[in-house]
Amino acid sequence: NPNATIIIDGRTGKMLGKGPKLTDTGKLEVKRQFNMQGIGTTLQAAENILNGKAGDPLPTESGFGTAVDYAASLIGVTPSGAKEADRLRALGGALVAKMPRMEGPQSDRDVLNYKEMAGRVGDSTIPVTRRKAALEEVKNLWIKYERLNPTAFVGGSDAGTGDEPPPGAVRRKR
Repeated sequence: NPNATIIIDGRTGKMLGKGPKLTDTGKLEVKRQFNMQGIGTTLQAAENILNGKAGDPLPTESGFGTAVDYAASLIGVTPSGAKEADRLRALGGALVAKMPRMEGPQSDRDVLNYKEMAGRVGDSTIPVTRRKAALEEVKNLWIKYERLNPTAFVGGSDAGTGDEPPPGAVRRKR
């Protein structure tokens, strides 16, 4: 509820009642946390498609291939990689929608990079290697927000304990 908090028993998960009204900052925090939910699952799904996990073909990766996909769809045929390209378009759109909003402190360069890279993940007219690089950049941009909402990076499940990152957390390769 953006206008007030609710009190929940942490042991049983039952709602105990209404809490104090949220401040403007609290409302922005709730909105940010909601927008971030599931980002880890979305990033992992995009990575799986780009790597051809589970034996699926790689997605379409050229302007010509995209044109072939379109032409084949006119006669009811689905070329290899077209389904994966469509799935990536949906995931790329989800990544753009999950972009951190302007309410928080972030540089203009971060916002521009995120919009550009998140959209490129689902662009079937560019090669897979470039899309993988775009996805890696999206992960790098999200790393700075992970500490603010660690459960978002594991699809909304419980975070890890202690100093360990939550399972499935987005991490930069070193």
